[in-house]
Amino acid sequence: MPRDTSSTGDVPAPPAHRRRTRALARRALPFIGLVLAIALFIVAIRYPGRAPSRAPASLPATSAGPSPTSRAEPVLTPTIGCPHPPAPTLESPALAVRVPEPRPAAGASAEPAGEAAAEEPAPGAPGPAGDSAPVPSLSGGILDLPVPYDGSAATFRRLVNRSSLGGLITSYFDHEYPLYPWVWHGFSFGGGEPPAEPAGNSVLAYDGARLGEDWYTGHVGFDLAPLPGQAGDTPILAAAEGRIESALVQSDGNHVVQLRHAVPGLGEFLTIYMHLQADDHFVATSLRTGGAIARGERIGTMGSTGKSTGVHLHFEVRYDRDGDGAFDRHERVDPFGYVPLEAPDPWAQDASWIDAAGRPVHHRGIASPYLWRHPLGAAATVGESGVALSTGQGGGDLEMTACVEPGALAPGSTLLVAWAPDPLPEPDWLGTGHGCLVYAQDAAGATLPAFSDEVPVTLAFSSDDIRDVDPATLQIQLYNADTGAWEGLDTALDLARGLAQARFPRPGRCALRGRPLVDRLAPRTEIALSAGPDAEGYHPEPLAVTLTASDQGGAGVAVMQYSLDFGATWQPYTAPFALAPAAAAAALPAAAAAEEGEDVLRTEPGEQVILAASEDAAGNREFPPAIARVFWRTPAPEVRFRADPPAITPPCCATLTWEVSGAEEATLDGEAVPRQGSREICPESTRRYTLRARSALGGETVAHLEVEARPLEILFQAAPPAVLCGRATTVRWEVSPGAAVTLDGEPVAAAGSLTTCLNTPHVYTLSAGLPCGQEVTRILSIPAHPMELAFWADPPEIQPCGCTTLRWQVAEADRVTLDGEPVTLEGSREACPGEGRTYTLRAETGCCTPAEAHVTVRALPPPVVTFSADRTTLKPGEPVTLQWAVDGIQAVYLDGSGVGGHDSRTFAPRESHIYTLRVVWACGEIVREIHVAVEGDARAPLITLTTTAAPNYCPYPLRLSARVVDESPLASVRVRYIVGDPGTALPSEWLPMACCEPDGDWYRDIPYTAGIHYEIEATDSQGNTAYSPITAVTCYP
Repeated sequence: MPRDTSSTGDVPAPPAHRRRTRALARRALPFIGLVLAIALFIVAIRYPGRAPSRAPASLPATSAGPSPTSRAEPVLTPTIGCPHPPAPTLESPALAVRVPEPRPAAGASAEPAGEAAAEEPAPGAPGPAGDSAPVPSLSGGILDLPVPYDGSAATFRRLVNRSSLGGLITSYFDHEYPLYPWVWHGFSFGGGEPPAEPAGNSVLAYDGARLGEDWYTGHVGFDLAPLPGQAGDTPILAAAEGRIESALVQSDGNHVVQLRHAVPGLGEFLTIYMHLQADDHFVATSLRTGGAIARGERIGTMGSTGKSTGVHLHFEVRYDRDGDGAFDRHERVDPFGYVPLEAPDPWAQDASWIDAAGRPVHHRGIASPYLWRHPLGAAATVGESGVALSTGQGGGDLEMTACVEPGALAPGSTLLVAWAPDPLPEPDWLGTGHGCLVYAQDAAGATLPAFSDEVPVTLAFSSDDIRDVDPATLQIQLYNADTGAWEGLDTALDLARGLAQARFPRPGRCALRGRPLVDRLAPRTEIALSAGPDAEGYHPEPLAVTLTASDQGGAGVAVMQYSLDFGATWQPYTAPFALAPAAAAAALPAAAAAEEGEDVLRTEPGEQVILAASEDAAGNREFPPAIARVFWRTPAPEVRFRADPPAITPPCCATLTWEVSGAEEATLDGEAVPRQGSREICPESTRRYTLRARSALGGETVAHLEVEARPLEILFQAAPPAVLCGRATTVRWEVSPGAAVTLDGEPVAAAGSLTTCLNTPHVYTLSAGLPCGQEVTRILSIPAHPMELAFWADPPEIQPCGCTTLRWQVAEADRVTLDGEPVTLEGSREACPGEGRTYTLRAETGCCTPAEAHVTVRALPPPVVTFSADRTTLKPGEPVTLQWAVDGIQAVYLDGSGVGGHDSRTFAPRESHIYTLRVVWACGEIVREIHVAVEGDARAPLITLTTTAAPNYCPYPLRLSARVVDESPLASVRVRYIVGDPGTALPSEWLPMACCEPDGDWYRDIPYTAGIHYEIEATDSQGNTAYSPITAVTCYP
């Protein structure tokens, strides 16, 4: 039967040769029908119990002695059943009850770097077991078998039995992995085992039992055989709803599908399906990567791709405990869980050790939950009056009942019953497909080794189940872990109703067995060599090989076969045959890739492996096969290996030359090469080359040759690395001896320097010519930054009468001038050009071309004023229109009144008048006048005094003002003042008054004196004169 030699984890180092005395190559067994490994099944706790079948009062019973070889005679008992109906089974959350927080095992090291601590697991989440474990969960899972079947619980229980007993499973999950990887007869699948002797050929199954003679130690999943009659076309189905994580082909050809499944409250699981055929189903799955998939949907076909010895499915489950999505090899779980009948689950404990290769290995414990959809048992809590429970799922053929009477278990204890695979056949005993398990815990969660009072357990069976045994010898047997033997219990039988009952003194693994009526035992073969090895461990040439076989089952040996190529082909054995070195098979190849290489069979040079197996007349095939190892003397090939030259300067090259004699094959750095040849190599750094030569018998010579690559050392730099235009820099270079050096194409010494002034950026090229004709070039770019000048006027525009400020900044220069006059690097200067002008700032440095900056100051022109009248001579009362326009924003006054810059006014003067337009701008005033003559003006001016001195305050000087209105233009307005009594005091002379204030008043400032009076005279252009009354100014200084 095919055996799985694949793995998806890390690659541990191979074990030492001294530990290879008891191993076998998995791929050596293509003929093997079924692996005999077994483990018990744990099942969920939420299915209600069912009342056990009641048996008649008088029943035949069998009794057995302390050993399974004792002959039992029928015994009558009054009844089969429970004294009270079964209690409801204990309900539990889906998959598992709460698992305690992980705790390191005694002496274990802390968590290794790179593995983050996980959060406290959710209820039911897999995790390390504590001192007191929860009762194993028995139902509520998500997985179904990945092969087609009718979906019933009965068929499910049958298919998960051993393949040799009618089921499909050939190899089981080993809960000691990776502490003890598979080792058998000196062959080892190199794993992370400690350097001490591994456990050997056993598997620690999920009921805590170690199954001897199951050669698949260290298995990380389950191997399933093909469905009967469908070896080449067994469909592989998705075990649960989820999405397609990947469908890929590993480097060894293994076709693998991975599905991801989300479980509410737990997290994510990964199911892995290996060795699938390269057919359309696999291709269709790969095209759907990332898409959803339903439970039972086809993903491929069972095959034998990759490191496989025949058609089978490797099925594996991983739980993403830390939520990182990595699903590493320490996160594998057993979908059947684990029942700690005799010891806690090693796989659920933290552990650290040093493996055989001296590497530290850290395992973080992870508990396995029950993940199958179909339950295989039930559990219940014991009350004051006891409890009765039954598996009761799938019909009577699956019924298993246990009755706990008061006193047998303390209240609060938990009892679990489950179906499990049968034990292996023995010469005197054969199972009926009714392996079972009874497990108990006290209220604190501790495993109970015994009952206080015997517990009756009833197993239901059918006539087909017992057709291969003598019904009269049927008995329930209980395994004794201390003695390693099955012990028969007094068994009451009801053959008509298919019931067997025995009283259990303790929990344990159990089975319904009887004396066999057919041969179910495979023959045993022995291999004899005509001579043993010499003192150095080598065998003489040639050897005679003799096979002998015996059949302990009695059917008789029908066929003997042997294989000399690790089971790839098998030859019938008829007589002793000669074995010579020429027939030696090559060692199996190493792993194709690290992540696939946990299971790698390794052999020694010159080693010959002989496999032998027999089959009896009843069709029982021997497994595992017999094995013998032969070691031939293997002379090492002669190798000559050299390099010319032995040292190079990259990019120069060297030539490797080799000659090999006495070898079957040669490789250079792993690549096959002829036994004589050469190759040019151009390493950029010192490198070691390996030439390996192997003879036909495995003798090997390894030659190493190191070619030194001495890179050309070049120093090429400038100081400073960047300059200002006109400054100097020094370029230095130094080249290791042996090269012809040029600088910008001109030959120079191997070491030197050059100082130069730069006014623009420059790129220097240094070239070194090597003796092999190659050239090494270095480039040195030196920036030459231009001088930085900043020059501006503030403001850039002025009035003709105004000034501006010239400002400048120069980062670095030897000499700076402003219009030829030397100035500092940074400064300012006032400039009043009157008219527009351009100023020039000039900076000079070394060899750099002088840099200049220019600033133009623009002088604004005076405003343009136009003032006109449509006529200047008119009669009294006729209109005259005045128009004016002033550029820009200025203050404009017409006869003292503010007006707009572009406007017109119409007047009707009755007397001649001079109209005055006054424009006020930044540099003074612009005045324009128009004289309008009115014919016949005889009215005297009207004078209104407007002096505004307050009674209690006199300004100093005193401003005398009056408003004068006349139809004709005024010729003059004068004022005189009198100090004292106007009747007696002399007045001052007439003083002209000015026109005009903003409100149009004429005014004159005079010194203030107490008791002052004043009088105003106004004369127009027609000679008309008017006088104001003499008015006193009354106020206090």
